[in-house]
Amino acid sequence: MPWIHIEDVVGLIIFLMEHEEARGAFNVTAPNPVTMEDFCKAIGAAVNRPSWANVPASMLSLLVGEMADMLLSGQRAMPQATLRSGYDFKFRNISAALESLEL
Repeated sequence: MPWIHIEDVVGLIIFLMEHEEARGAFNVTAPNPVTMEDFCKAIGAAVNRPSWANVPASMLSLLVGEMADMLLSGQRAMPQATLRSGYDFKFRNISAALESLEL
């Protein structure tokens, strides 16, 4: 599952506006996607709560509709153009990103 910290969203937008040579499509996502399981564990750790309950696929489909497919099977969006452009991510892993937030 792709994710990105808000500071890197803003940082990348500013970086792209300042670098005219950076043209084309850019995936606005961190360079280290995670599984939904790892994402939930990282959130649980960030808020000092256990993360043990799995949501059945049918319930997820009822809750979020078509987005459930993305959550269940994932997307492997990688920021190749962003990395080639020289942008330096402030948050490359989900744990550090979540720890920086006031949750």
